[in-house]
Amino acid sequence: MPLILGAVDGGTAQIVLWTLAFVVDYGGGRIVTAASLGEVRSAAHFAERHNLVLIIALGESLLSVGASTGAAVTRTPVLATALLGFAATVCLWWLYFQRTAPAVGRALAAAPRHTRRQQLASDSYTLAHLPLIAGISYFALGIHLVLAELTGDDRPVSLGWIPTSVLYGGAALYLAGRLLFGWPAAGTPPEQIAAVGLVLLLVPVARALPALVAFGLLTAVLIALVGYERLTYRDRSPLGPQPD
Repeated sequence: MPLILGAVDGGTAQIVLWTLAFVVDYGGGRIVTAASLGEVRSAAHFAERHNLVLIIALGESLLSVGASTGAAVTRTPVLATALLGFAATVCLWWLYFQRTAPAVGRALAAAPRHTRRQQLASDSYTLAHLPLIAGISYFALGIHLVLAELTGDDRPVSLGWIPTSVLYGGAALYLAGRLLFGWPAAGTPPEQIAAVGLVLLLVPVARALPALVAFGLLTAVLIALVGYERLTYRDRSPLGPQPD
């Protein structure tokens, strides 16, 4: 209810109501977990539901961005942005579904059926998925702002602070959410922390670059991260399907 009322009211009331909704969502989840009021009976089903939410968010973000181009969809910069957006989204998908989700799913299935499993479900799924979904939303908005720059002017102008912060901040938030999501199962790999820091450090550089180049730089970072993790974890135990 505070979330809906905040969307209607706007202004300061919106900030207060949305903050209240955030506190209720996170605080309520922690209280339920601490009191052991619920139970995750099927780890595979629980993990699958959250995985589906994430993949829907990725797909819907691509659709919403693609629908905003209008008649400019045939222009070369717009098509290039669409290809970069697809490549970046595939990277986000791979970083979650191929690297992290199977490991966390196995940890959830192996955890004791009561308090420990409930805590893992709350921390890794209920709580950590919020920054993941928020990161996808901001990332999609950032792509939308890049397209607005490309469709509004033929001259290559710098992307600016707000679009750059939204685009890069969304990617950094997603990577931070993945770090929180995988922490109970895999700890805090240094390369994942470094990836979040690198994306944030590139914001001042990207804001001075043309929109398409700034987006290309971020996509290149995500592709490099995927390539690094593929090479680094190639010889380790494979991440197969989640157990029941």
